Amino acid sequence: MTGLDPRQFTPGELYLAWRARQSADWERAAMVAACVVNQYAKKAVDPDRLNPYAVRKRPAGPVNSQGIPLANITKLMVFMDSLN
Repeated sequence: MTGLDPRQFTPGELYLAWRARQSADWERAAMVAACVVNQYAKKAVDPDRLNPYAVRKRPAGPVNSQGIPLANITKLMVFMDSLN
């Protein structure tokens, strides 16, 4: 999977190598796919939108301990109150 001899590595190191390989492969595939799509699309497609391993921007503003934006929790609470 990673192209390495696994005997000299720990399972954690093998996992990190596999993850890095997957990330690099997806980055290449997303770039090629975006080039093909952008030839025919009216609006350019960002390769990071096609890559599941791309680092996404975090939402702006405060978040709770699970990383959920507090604005979303407030909206949910208002919605739940409106049901009563």
